[in-house]
Amino acid sequence: MTGTGRGVDRRRSGHATGGAPSVERRSVDECLGTAGLALELSQRLVPWRTVTAGEVDDVAATAIVSLLGGADDAAVAAIRAVIDPVLLLDALTRDSAALLDAVVPAGAGAGRQRDAARWLRARCAEQSPAEAVRRATRSGLWMITAAVPEWPERLSGLGRGEPRELWGRGDVDAVRVPPSGTLATVGARAASGYGEAAARGILADLAADGLVIVSGAAYGIDAVAHRVALESGSATVAVLASGADLASPSGHRRLIEQIAESGAVISEHPPATRPRAHGFLHRNRLIAALADATLVIEAGARSGSLNTAGHAATIGRPVGAVPGPITAPASAGCHRLLREYGAICVTSAVEAAELVGWNVEVPAARGRRRSGHATPSAIEAAREHPVVAGVEEPLVRSIARNPGMTITEIIDSDSDSGSGWKRDGWAVRGQLAALESAGVLTQTDGRWWPTAPKQSSGA
Repeated sequence: MTGTGRGVDRRRSGHATGGAPSVERRSVDECLGTAGLALELSQRLVPWRTVTAGEVDDVAATAIVSLLGGADDAAVAAIRAVIDPVLLLDALTRDSAALLDAVVPAGAGAGRQRDAARWLRARCAEQSPAEAVRRATRSGLWMITAAVPEWPERLSGLGRGEPRELWGRGDVDAVRVPPSGTLATVGARAASGYGEAAARGILADLAADGLVIVSGAAYGIDAVAHRVALESGSATVAVLASGADLASPSGHRRLIEQIAESGAVISEHPPATRPRAHGFLHRNRLIAALADATLVIEAGARSGSLNTAGHAATIGRPVGAVPGPITAPASAGCHRLLREYGAICVTSAVEAAELVGWNVEVPAARGRRRSGHATPSAIEAAREHPVVAGVEEPLVRSIARNPGMTITEIIDSDSDSGSGWKRDGWAVRGQLAALESAGVLTQTDGRWWPTAPKQSSGA
Protein backbone atom coordinates (compact mmCIF):
# COMPACT_ATOMS: atom_id res chain seq x y z
CA MET A 1 0.00 0.00 0.00
CA THR A 2 1.42 3.37 -0.97
CA GLY A 3 0.61 6.92 -0.04
CA THR A 4 -2.27 6.87 -2.52
CA GLY A 5 -3.87 3.90 -0.78
CA ARG A 6 -7.53 3.66 0.00
CA GLY A 7 -7.16 5.32 3.42
CA VAL A 8 -5.87 8.52 1.84
CA ASP A 9 -8.38 8.37 -1.01
CA ARG A 10 -11.24 8.00 1.44
CA ARG A 11 -10.22 11.12 3.33
CA ARG A 12 -9.30 13.31 0.37
CA SER A 13 -12.56 12.70 -1.44
CA GLY A 14 -14.44 14.66 1.23
CA HIS A 15 -12.78 18.08 0.89
CA ALA A 16 -13.89 20.79 -1.46
CA THR A 17 -11.64 23.28 -3.22
CA GLY A 18 -14.36 24.98 -5.28
CA GLY A 19 -13.27 28.63 -5.05
CA ALA A 20 -9.58 28.09 -4.36
CA PRO A 21 -7.17 30.26 -6.35
CA SER A 22 -5.37 28.33 -9.08
CA VAL A 23 -1.91 27.71 -7.56
CA GLU A 24 0.49 24.85 -7.91
CA ARG A 25 0.32 22.45 -4.99
CA ARG A 26 3.59 22.36 -3.05
CA SER A 27 5.38 19.54 -1.27
CA VAL A 28 6.06 19.69 2.48
CA ASP A 29 9.69 20.67 1.87
CA GLU A 30 8.57 23.47 -0.46
CA CYS A 31 6.10 24.65 2.19
CA LEU A 32 8.84 24.75 4.83
CA GLY A 33 11.66 25.95 2.58
CA THR A 34 13.74 22.88 3.44
CA ALA A 35 15.39 20.04 1.58
CA GLY A 36 14.89 16.47 2.76
CA LEU A 37 13.24 17.41 6.07
CA ALA A 38 9.92 15.74 5.18
CA LEU A 39 11.68 12.45 4.43
CA GLU A 40 13.74 12.64 7.62
CA LEU A 41 10.67 13.36 9.75
CA SER A 42 8.48 10.68 8.21
CA GLN A 43 11.23 8.11 8.54
CA ARG A 44 11.62 8.93 12.23
CA LEU A 45 7.87 8.53 12.72
CA VAL A 46 7.74 5.22 10.83
CA PRO A 47 11.11 3.78 11.90
CA TRP A 48 10.46 0.05 11.39
CA ARG A 49 10.69 0.18 7.57
CA THR A 50 11.59 2.43 4.67
CA VAL A 51 8.90 5.01 4.03
CA THR A 52 7.72 5.11 0.42
CA ALA A 53 7.77 8.27 -1.67
CA GLY A 54 3.97 8.35 -1.69
CA GLU A 55 3.83 8.32 2.11
CA VAL A 56 6.43 10.96 2.93
CA ASP A 57 4.38 14.14 2.52
CA ASP A 58 1.21 12.75 4.10
CA VAL A 59 3.00 11.52 7.23
CA ALA A 60 5.14 14.66 7.61
CA ALA A 61 2.28 17.11 7.00
CA THR A 62 -0.07 15.23 9.35
CA ALA A 63 2.49 15.32 12.15
CA ILE A 64 3.20 19.03 11.71
CA VAL A 65 -0.46 20.10 11.59
CA SER A 66 -1.22 17.82 14.56
CA LEU A 67 1.43 19.52 16.67
CA LEU A 68 0.41 22.99 15.54
CA GLY A 69 -3.28 22.39 16.22
CA GLY A 70 -2.97 20.69 19.58
CA ALA A 71 -5.73 18.52 20.95
CA ASP A 72 -8.53 20.64 22.30
CA ASP A 73 -10.16 22.60 19.48
CA ALA A 74 -13.15 20.78 18.00
CA ALA A 75 -13.25 23.05 14.94
CA VAL A 76 -9.59 22.34 14.16
CA ALA A 77 -10.31 18.63 14.44
CA ALA A 78 -13.30 19.05 12.12
CA ILE A 79 -11.33 20.69 9.32
CA ARG A 80 -8.46 18.25 9.70
CA ALA A 81 -10.91 15.37 9.27
CA VAL A 82 -11.96 16.52 5.78
CA ILE A 83 -8.95 18.38 4.32
CA ASP A 84 -5.88 16.64 2.94
CA PRO A 85 -3.01 17.45 5.38
CA VAL A 86 -0.56 18.51 2.68
CA LEU A 87 -3.11 20.88 1.15
CA LEU A 88 -3.87 22.31 4.60
CA LEU A 89 -0.18 22.80 5.44
CA ASP A 90 0.34 24.41 2.03
CA ALA A 91 -2.50 26.87 2.70
CA LEU A 92 -1.27 27.58 6.22
CA THR A 93 2.25 28.47 5.09
CA ARG A 94 1.25 30.72 2.17
CA ASP A 95 0.63 34.42 2.73
CA SER A 96 -2.91 34.13 1.41
CA ALA A 97 -5.97 34.31 3.63
CA ALA A 98 -8.15 33.76 0.55
CA LEU A 99 -6.50 30.41 -0.21
CA LEU A 100 -6.83 29.35 3.41
CA ASP A 101 -10.55 30.18 3.43
CA ALA A 102 -11.03 28.42 0.10
CA VAL A 103 -9.74 25.03 1.25
CA VAL A 104 -12.42 24.84 3.97
CA PRO A 105 -15.41 22.82 2.65
CA ALA A 106 -18.68 24.69 2.26
CA GLY A 107 -21.65 23.69 4.38
CA ALA A 108 -22.79 23.76 7.96
CA GLY A 109 -20.08 24.93 10.31
CA ALA A 110 -17.90 26.37 7.54
CA GLY A 111 -17.65 29.74 9.27
CA ARG A 112 -16.36 28.22 12.49
CA GLN A 113 -13.95 26.05 10.53
CA ARG A 114 -12.58 29.09 8.69
CA ASP A 115 -11.99 30.75 12.05
CA ALA A 116 -10.13 27.64 13.18
CA ALA A 117 -8.05 27.69 9.99
CA ARG A 118 -7.09 31.31 10.64
CA TRP A 119 -6.17 30.38 14.23
CA LEU A 120 -3.93 27.61 12.87
CA ARG A 121 -2.31 30.12 10.54
CA ALA A 122 -1.57 32.37 13.51
CA ARG A 123 -0.01 29.39 15.28
CA CYS A 124 2.30 28.95 12.31
CA ALA A 125 3.57 32.48 12.91
CA GLU A 126 3.99 31.96 16.67
CA GLN A 127 5.42 28.45 16.54
CA SER A 128 7.05 27.63 13.24
CA PRO A 129 6.38 24.31 11.52
CA ALA A 130 10.11 23.64 11.83
CA GLU A 131 9.77 23.76 15.63
CA ALA A 132 6.87 21.31 15.38
CA VAL A 133 9.18 18.98 13.47
CA ARG A 134 11.76 19.20 16.26
CA ARG A 135 9.10 18.43 18.89
CA ALA A 136 7.98 15.38 16.93
CA THR A 137 11.47 13.96 16.64
CA ARG A 138 12.30 14.62 20.32
CA SER A 139 9.21 12.76 21.53
CA GLY A 140 10.53 9.36 20.51
CA LEU A 141 7.03 8.34 19.43
CA TRP A 142 5.97 6.76 16.19
CA MET A 143 2.98 8.03 14.24
CA ILE A 144 0.76 6.35 11.67
CA THR A 145 -1.89 7.71 9.32
CA ALA A 146 -4.30 6.19 6.83
CA ALA A 147 -1.53 6.61 4.23
CA VAL A 148 0.50 3.75 5.69
CA PRO A 149 -0.39 0.03 5.65
CA GLU A 150 -0.01 -0.20 9.43
CA TRP A 151 -3.19 1.85 9.91
CA PRO A 152 -5.93 -0.22 11.64
CA GLU A 153 -8.68 -0.22 9.02
CA ARG A 154 -11.30 -1.12 11.60
CA LEU A 155 -11.18 2.52 12.77
CA SER A 156 -13.06 3.42 9.58
CA GLY A 157 -16.18 2.18 11.38
CA LEU A 158 -16.13 5.48 13.28
CA GLY A 159 -16.94 7.44 10.12
CA ARG A 160 -16.31 11.15 10.70
CA GLY A 161 -15.08 10.25 14.18
CA GLU A 162 -12.07 8.39 12.81
CA PRO A 163 -8.85 10.02 14.03
CA ARG A 164 -6.47 11.66 11.58
CA GLU A 165 -3.45 9.94 13.12
CA LEU A 166 -2.32 7.75 15.99
CA TRP A 167 0.80 8.54 18.01
CA GLY A 168 2.29 5.69 19.95
CA ARG A 169 5.15 3.74 21.43
CA GLY A 170 5.75 0.03 21.54
CA ASP A 171 4.81 -2.52 18.87
CA VAL A 172 2.68 -1.00 16.13
CA ASP A 173 1.56 -4.49 15.07
CA ALA A 174 -0.40 -4.81 18.33
CA VAL A 175 -2.67 -2.01 17.12
CA ARG A 176 -3.59 -3.74 13.89
CA VAL A 177 -6.03 -6.65 13.77
CA PRO A 178 -4.22 -9.63 15.33
CA PRO A 179 -5.14 -13.09 14.01
CA SER A 180 -6.24 -14.18 17.48
CA GLY A 181 -8.70 -11.32 17.98
CA THR A 182 -9.07 -8.28 20.23
CA LEU A 183 -11.28 -7.62 23.24
CA ALA A 184 -11.89 -4.18 24.75
CA THR A 185 -12.24 -4.59 28.50
CA VAL A 186 -13.44 -1.70 30.65
CA GLY A 187 -15.05 -1.20 34.03
CA ALA A 188 -15.13 0.57 37.35
CA ARG A 189 -12.10 2.50 38.57
CA ALA A 190 -13.03 1.67 42.17
CA ALA A 191 -13.33 -2.03 41.39
CA SER A 192 -14.41 -4.43 44.11
CA GLY A 193 -12.73 -7.73 44.95
CA TYR A 194 -15.53 -9.46 43.09
CA GLY A 195 -14.93 -7.35 39.96
CA GLU A 196 -11.18 -7.90 39.99
CA ALA A 197 -11.59 -11.65 40.51
CA ALA A 198 -14.16 -11.82 37.71
CA ALA A 199 -11.80 -9.98 35.34
CA ARG A 200 -8.96 -12.33 36.12
CA GLY A 201 -11.09 -15.43 35.89
CA ILE A 202 -12.54 -14.47 32.51
CA LEU A 203 -9.46 -12.97 30.85
CA ALA A 204 -6.56 -15.19 31.95
CA ASP A 205 -7.14 -18.09 29.54
CA LEU A 206 -8.08 -15.76 26.69
CA ALA A 207 -4.88 -13.75 27.08
CA ALA A 208 -2.83 -16.95 27.34
CA ASP A 209 -4.25 -17.99 23.97
CA GLY A 210 -3.16 -14.73 22.33
CA LEU A 211 -6.23 -12.52 22.59
CA VAL A 212 -5.11 -8.87 22.59
CA ILE A 213 -6.76 -6.85 25.37
CA VAL A 214 -7.47 -3.15 24.73
CA SER A 215 -8.24 -0.81 27.61
CA GLY A 216 -7.54 2.67 28.95
CA ALA A 217 -4.83 2.10 31.61
CA ALA A 218 -7.12 3.57 34.30
CA TYR A 219 -7.32 2.35 37.87
CA GLY A 220 -9.54 -0.62 38.66
CA ILE A 221 -10.75 -3.01 35.96
CA ASP A 222 -8.60 -1.41 33.22
CA ALA A 223 -5.44 -2.06 35.22
CA VAL A 224 -6.45 -5.64 36.06
CA ALA A 225 -7.14 -6.37 32.38
CA HIS A 226 -3.73 -5.03 31.31
CA ARG A 227 -1.94 -6.92 34.07
CA VAL A 228 -3.64 -10.20 33.21
CA ALA A 229 -2.38 -9.80 29.64
CA LEU A 230 1.14 -8.96 30.81
CA GLU A 231 1.21 -11.94 33.18
CA SER A 232 0.05 -14.21 30.35
CA GLY A 233 2.73 -12.96 27.96
CA SER A 234 0.11 -11.55 25.59
CA ALA A 235 0.11 -8.16 23.91
CA THR A 236 -2.13 -5.46 25.33
CA VAL A 237 -2.94 -1.96 24.06
CA ALA A 238 -3.53 1.11 26.24
CA VAL A 239 -5.41 4.04 24.68
CA LEU A 240 -4.61 7.23 26.59
CA ALA A 241 -6.52 10.51 26.86
CA SER A 242 -3.15 12.28 27.11
CA GLY A 243 -0.21 12.21 24.73
CA ALA A 244 1.29 8.73 24.38
CA ASP A 245 4.57 9.99 25.84
CA LEU A 246 2.92 10.77 29.20
CA ALA A 247 1.76 8.49 32.01
CA SER A 248 -1.97 8.95 32.52
CA PRO A 249 -2.77 8.33 35.31
CA SER A 250 0.62 9.15 36.81
CA GLY A 251 0.23 6.38 39.38
CA HIS A 252 0.36 3.86 36.53
CA ARG A 253 3.67 5.03 35.13
CA ARG A 254 5.31 1.64 35.61
CA LEU A 255 2.30 -0.24 34.24
CA ILE A 256 2.20 1.94 31.14
CA GLU A 257 5.92 1.36 30.59
CA GLN A 258 5.32 -2.40 30.81
CA ILE A 259 2.47 -2.17 28.32
CA ALA A 260 4.72 -0.30 25.88
CA GLU A 261 7.36 -3.02 26.26
CA SER A 262 5.03 -5.90 25.39
CA GLY A 263 2.25 -4.21 23.42
CA ALA A 264 1.49 -0.61 22.56
CA VAL A 265 0.51 2.69 24.19
CA ILE A 266 -1.35 4.95 21.77
CA SER A 267 -3.18 8.27 21.57
CA GLU A 268 -4.79 10.43 18.92
CA HIS A 269 -3.23 13.46 20.63
CA PRO A 270 0.24 14.83 19.87
CA PRO A 271 3.15 14.47 22.33
CA ALA A 272 3.03 16.37 25.64
CA THR A 273 -0.79 16.76 25.53
CA ARG A 274 -2.20 16.83 29.06
CA PRO A 275 -5.44 14.93 29.68
CA ARG A 276 -8.66 16.93 29.87
CA ALA A 277 -11.91 15.79 31.45
CA HIS A 278 -13.78 15.51 28.14
CA GLY A 279 -10.86 13.67 26.57
CA PHE A 280 -11.53 10.47 28.50
CA LEU A 281 -15.01 10.04 27.05
CA HIS A 282 -13.75 11.02 23.60
CA ARG A 283 -11.00 8.38 23.59
CA ASN A 284 -13.51 5.66 24.53
CA ARG A 285 -14.63 5.47 20.90
CA LEU A 286 -11.10 4.35 19.97
CA ILE A 287 -11.07 1.62 22.61
CA ALA A 288 -14.35 0.28 21.20
CA ALA A 289 -13.36 0.62 17.54
CA LEU A 290 -10.01 -1.16 17.92
CA ALA A 291 -11.64 -4.32 19.28
CA ASP A 292 -13.80 -7.14 17.95
CA ALA A 293 -16.06 -6.74 20.98
CA THR A 294 -16.34 -4.79 24.24
CA LEU A 295 -16.73 -6.38 27.67
CA VAL A 296 -17.86 -4.31 30.68
CA ILE A 297 -16.88 -5.72 34.08
CA GLU A 298 -18.44 -3.67 36.89
CA ALA A 299 -19.84 -0.29 35.98
CA GLY A 300 -21.87 2.13 38.06
CA ALA A 301 -25.00 3.80 36.76
CA ARG A 302 -22.99 6.77 35.45
CA SER A 303 -19.75 4.97 34.59
CA GLY A 304 -17.71 6.06 31.59
CA SER A 305 -17.57 2.38 30.66
CA LEU A 306 -21.18 2.69 29.48
CA ASN A 307 -19.94 5.32 27.04
CA THR A 308 -17.46 2.81 25.61
CA ALA A 309 -20.22 0.21 25.31
CA GLY A 310 -22.39 2.77 23.53
CA HIS A 311 -19.68 3.46 20.95
CA ALA A 312 -19.23 -0.27 20.36
CA ALA A 313 -22.96 -0.77 19.83
CA THR A 314 -23.15 2.23 17.49
CA ILE A 315 -20.53 0.77 15.14
CA GLY A 316 -22.03 -2.71 15.29
CA ARG A 317 -19.56 -4.45 17.59
CA PRO A 318 -20.82 -6.97 20.19
CA VAL A 319 -21.14 -5.76 23.78
CA GLY A 320 -20.94 -8.05 26.80
CA ALA A 321 -21.51 -7.33 30.48
CA VAL A 322 -20.59 -9.29 33.59
CA PRO A 323 -23.44 -9.39 36.11
CA GLY A 324 -22.83 -8.66 39.76
CA PRO A 325 -24.73 -8.66 43.05
CA ILE A 326 -28.08 -6.89 42.68
CA THR A 327 -27.25 -4.91 45.82
CA ALA A 328 -23.93 -3.61 44.45
CA PRO A 329 -24.01 -0.06 42.97
CA ALA A 330 -20.77 -0.93 41.14
CA SER A 331 -22.71 -3.39 38.95
CA ALA A 332 -25.78 -1.21 38.29
CA GLY A 333 -24.43 -0.12 34.91
CA CYS A 334 -23.79 -3.72 33.81
CA HIS A 335 -27.32 -4.69 34.79
CA ARG A 336 -28.68 -1.75 32.82
CA LEU A 337 -26.72 -2.87 29.73
CA LEU A 338 -28.18 -6.35 30.09
CA ARG A 339 -31.73 -5.20 30.77
CA GLU A 340 -32.14 -2.22 28.44
CA TYR A 341 -29.53 -2.44 25.71
CA GLY A 342 -29.33 -6.12 24.82
CA ALA A 343 -25.79 -6.72 26.06
CA ILE A 344 -24.66 -10.34 26.16
CA CYS A 345 -24.31 -11.85 29.63
CA VAL A 346 -20.72 -13.03 30.14
CA THR A 347 -19.78 -15.17 33.14
CA SER A 348 -16.84 -17.24 31.87
CA ALA A 349 -13.87 -17.27 29.52
CA VAL A 350 -15.81 -19.43 27.05
CA GLU A 351 -18.65 -16.89 26.89
CA ALA A 352 -16.15 -14.06 26.39
CA ALA A 353 -14.51 -16.10 23.61
CA GLU A 354 -17.88 -16.38 21.89
CA LEU A 355 -18.27 -12.61 22.20
CA VAL A 356 -15.16 -12.02 20.05
CA GLY A 357 -16.11 -14.72 17.56
CA TRP A 358 -14.27 -17.78 18.87
CA ASN A 359 -16.76 -20.59 18.31
CA VAL A 360 -14.69 -23.25 20.05
CA GLU A 361 -13.57 -23.90 23.60
CA VAL A 362 -10.77 -21.71 24.85
CA PRO A 363 -7.64 -23.72 23.90
CA ALA A 364 -5.80 -23.15 27.19
CA ALA A 365 -8.86 -24.21 29.14
CA ARG A 366 -9.50 -27.22 26.91
CA GLY A 367 -5.99 -28.54 27.37
CA ARG A 368 -5.73 -28.03 31.13
CA ARG A 369 -5.16 -31.15 33.27
CA ARG A 370 -7.98 -32.15 35.54
CA SER A 371 -6.15 -34.72 37.59
CA GLY A 372 -4.30 -34.20 40.84
CA HIS A 373 -7.06 -32.17 42.49
CA ALA A 374 -6.48 -30.82 45.95
CA THR A 375 -7.71 -32.87 48.88
CA PRO A 376 -10.07 -31.44 51.50
CA SER A 377 -7.13 -31.12 53.87
CA ALA A 378 -5.20 -29.10 51.26
CA ILE A 379 -8.06 -26.62 50.99
CA GLU A 380 -8.42 -26.48 54.75
CA ALA A 381 -4.71 -25.65 55.02
CA ALA A 382 -5.22 -22.75 52.62
CA ARG A 383 -7.84 -21.26 54.91
CA GLU A 384 -5.07 -19.42 56.75
CA HIS A 385 -4.80 -17.18 53.68
CA PRO A 386 -6.42 -13.82 54.64
CA VAL A 387 -8.55 -13.74 51.48
CA VAL A 388 -10.05 -17.15 52.26
CA ALA A 389 -10.94 -16.30 55.84
CA GLY A 390 -14.70 -16.25 56.25
CA VAL A 391 -15.52 -18.76 53.50
CA GLU A 392 -18.21 -21.13 54.77
CA GLU A 393 -17.01 -24.59 55.84
CA PRO A 394 -19.74 -26.48 53.92
CA LEU A 395 -18.76 -24.74 50.67
CA VAL A 396 -15.10 -25.68 51.15
CA ARG A 397 -15.93 -29.33 51.84
CA SER A 398 -18.49 -29.55 49.04
CA ILE A 399 -16.07 -28.48 46.31
CA ALA A 400 -13.25 -30.62 47.66
CA ARG A 401 -15.48 -33.70 47.56
CA ASN A 402 -17.18 -32.93 44.23
CA PRO A 403 -14.69 -31.10 41.99
CA GLY A 404 -15.79 -29.76 38.62
CA MET A 405 -19.23 -28.46 39.64
CA THR A 406 -20.86 -25.41 38.04
CA ILE A 407 -22.08 -22.55 40.22
CA THR A 408 -25.64 -23.83 39.87
CA GLU A 409 -24.59 -27.32 40.98
CA ILE A 410 -22.71 -25.87 43.95
CA ILE A 411 -25.73 -23.83 45.01
CA ASP A 412 -28.09 -26.80 44.59
CA SER A 413 -25.77 -29.33 46.19
CA ASP A 414 -27.38 -31.13 49.15
CA SER A 415 -24.19 -32.73 50.41
CA ASP A 416 -24.40 -30.53 53.50
CA SER A 417 -28.16 -30.37 53.80
CA GLY A 418 -27.94 -31.36 57.44
CA SER A 419 -25.71 -28.45 58.36
CA GLY A 420 -28.44 -25.86 58.27
CA TRP A 421 -26.27 -23.67 55.99
CA LYS A 422 -28.26 -21.82 53.34
CA ARG A 423 -26.54 -21.37 49.96
CA ASP A 424 -27.35 -17.89 48.67
CA GLY A 425 -26.40 -17.56 44.99
CA TRP A 426 -24.64 -14.20 45.20
CA ALA A 427 -22.87 -15.15 48.42
CA VAL A 428 -21.55 -18.31 46.74
CA ARG A 429 -20.25 -16.31 43.78
CA GLY A 430 -18.41 -13.91 46.05
CA GLN A 431 -16.86 -16.74 48.07
CA LEU A 432 -15.79 -18.61 44.92
CA ALA A 433 -14.12 -15.42 43.67
CA ALA A 434 -12.26 -15.12 46.98
CA LEU A 435 -11.06 -18.73 46.76
CA GLU A 436 -9.96 -18.24 43.16
CA SER A 437 -8.03 -15.04 43.91
CA ALA A 438 -6.26 -16.91 46.70
CA GLY A 439 -5.20 -19.62 44.27
CA VAL A 440 -7.25 -22.32 46.01
CA LEU A 441 -9.75 -22.81 43.16
CA THR A 442 -9.56 -22.56 39.38
CA GLN A 443 -12.49 -21.91 37.05
CA THR A 444 -12.42 -23.81 33.74
CA ASP A 445 -15.29 -23.67 31.23
CA GLY A 446 -17.63 -22.49 33.99
CA ARG A 447 -16.70 -25.36 36.34
CA TRP A 448 -14.79 -25.03 39.58
CA TRP A 449 -11.78 -27.21 40.36
CA PRO A 450 -9.55 -27.30 43.43
CA THR A 451 -6.00 -26.31 42.58
CA ALA A 452 -3.55 -29.11 43.18
CA PRO A 453 -1.01 -28.20 45.89
CA LYS A 454 2.56 -27.60 44.80
CA GLN A 455 5.04 -30.18 45.94
CA SER A 456 7.44 -28.97 48.61
CA SER A 457 11.04 -28.71 47.41
CA GLY A 458 12.08 -30.65 50.46
CA ALA A 459 9.73 -33.56 49.84
